[in-house]
Amino acid sequence: MDSQRSFYHTDYLCADLFGPASRYRLFREKILPSFSRFRPKLESFYCEDNGRPAVDPVMLCGVTLLQFMEKVADRGASEHVVYHLGWKYALDLELDYQGFHSTVLVYFRDRLEQKEAERMIFDGWLSC
Repeated sequence: MDSQRSFYHTDYLCADLFGPASRYRLFREKILPSFSRFRPKLESFYCEDNGRPAVDPVMLCGVTLLQFMEKVADRGASEHVVYHLGWKYALDLELDYQGFHSTVLVYFRDRLEQKEAERMIFDGWLSC
């Protein structure tokens, strides 16, 4: 655990709550790190002259996969990121993370499609 993390971070508060067989712990430990390998490619989908993307594209990959796994619509997924402790833990977020508007997921999937990278999330999941 990172010693500089806040006491309000989910890994500090929830490590014992989600056991080794929990889907949220497995997601956090196995799947989310595999998406981190795609960070350079994902960041290349955004304009370099306009600063960094407003919402972490690696986290959006995670949200998209959780959304698929739990059969949640875009609005529900954006609400889960704010209110669902399991999702916050799986995505390695702080408890007070305020989330994003549901259309961010639409725009993110559009970027994946425009760059012909639609399979990136699925392939990242399979490589675990």
